[in-house]
Amino acid sequence: MKLEREIIDLGRQENYDEAIEKLQRLVLGPKTSPEAKAEAYFLKHEIYSKIGIYTEAESNLTWFLQQAERSNLPVKEYEGRYLLSTAILYCKKLAYQKAIEKLELIRNYSTDYEPTQYALYLFLEGIQKMEEKDYVRAEIDLKASIELLKQELSDYLPTVYKELLRLYAEVNDLDKAEETYEEGLHYGQLLKVQSEVFQLYRFMADYYQKIGRNKESLALAETLLVKGTAYNIPHVSSRMYFVEQKVLQESKDQQQVQTKRIQYLLFFSVCLFCLLLGISYKAYKKNRSNKELIEQENQELKTNYTSLKEEKKKQEEEPVLSERQNDILKLVKQGKTNKEIATILCISQNTVKYHLKIIYDLLKINGRSDLL
Repeated sequence: MKLEREIIDLGRQENYDEAIEKLQRLVLGPKTSPEAKAEAYFLKHEIYSKIGIYTEAESNLTWFLQQAERSNLPVKEYEGRYLLSTAILYCKKLAYQKAIEKLELIRNYSTDYEPTQYALYLFLEGIQKMEEKDYVRAEIDLKASIELLKQELSDYLPTVYKELLRLYAEVNDLDKAEETYEEGLHYGQLLKVQSEVFQLYRFMADYYQKIGRNKESLALAETLLVKGTAYNIPHVSSRMYFVEQKVLQESKDQQQVQTKRIQYLLFFSVCLFCLLLGISYKAYKKNRSNKELIEQENQELKTNYTSLKEEKKKQEEEPVLSERQNDILKLVKQGKTNKEIATILCISQNTVKYHLKIIYDLLKINGRSDLL
C-alpha cells in the first residue's frame, strides 16, 4: 500500500510526529471508511511498537480490531493480523508465555499470512521452542524468520535477532552470540528501531556479565545508559501524545464550525420557510377574496342573465301591435264604437274592423268584450 510505504519511510527517517499526525487525521476524518481507519490504527500500532511505547501500540491494535469488525474486511484476515501482532508485542515486552498462549490460535491463520506475517509466525514458533529448551529447532525457526524478513527489509528484523542472541546466550555460544549481536545492531541502526537496539545492548551486556566478561558488560551498560538517556522514550511518548491531541482538537474545532454552519443553515431555512408561509398565506387570502368577488360577479351575471332571459321570453310571448292598433285598442277600452273610433282617427269603419280582427288574433281573444 502507498500509505504503508509512506509511513515506513517516515519511521526510518525518525519523523514519527509527521507519521502519527497523518494517521491520526485519517482516523478522525469524517469521510474515512472503516477499512481505511482500521489500516491507519494498525500502522499507528506499528509506529508505537517501533518506538517502544507498547501501551499505545496495544491500544491502537485494539482499535484496529474494532474498526475492522465494522468494515467489509474478511474476518480471517484481520483476526489473524490482530492475534499475530498481539503476540509480537508480548515478545517485545519479554512476556513470552503470553505470546505462546496465542500461538495455537495463530496457527489457524498461518497458511493465509503474507511473507512478513509468516516470518513473524515462524519467529513465534521459535520462541515456543526456546521456552521448551528445544534450541536446535528454535534456531532453525528464528533463522528462517530472519531470511524472510531480510527479503522485505522489515523493521522486525532487530526483534528476531535479539531473540536469536538470547538463544545463543542460553546455550553459551559466544561466537554466534557476538555475530548475532553485531548483525542485529546493524539492522536496528539501519532501520532506526532504537527500542530494539537498546534491548540488544541489554541482552549482550547481561550475557557478558554471565560469562564473567565484566569489562565488556560495563561498557555496553554505559552505552545503553548514554543512548537511552539521549533517546528519552518518555519525552518521545509525550511528543506523540501532544501531536495526537493537536489533531484531535483541530478535529473538534472543525466539527464545531460545521455544527455552527448547520445551525445557521437551519435558522436560515426556518426563516425562509416562515417567509414563504407568510407569502403563501397572503396569496391565499388574496385568492380567496378574488374568488369570493368572482363568485359574486358570477352570481350577478347569472341573475342578470336569468332576468334578461325571462324578459326576452316575456317579450316573445307578448304580442307586438302597431301604433294604429294601439290607438284603436285604447279607444275600445274607453268604450268607443267603431264609428266613433273611425271619426276620431279619420279612417273608415272597415279599416277599424280590419285592425280589430288583427288585434283579436294577436291577443288571442274572441271579441270586443274581452278587451273591456
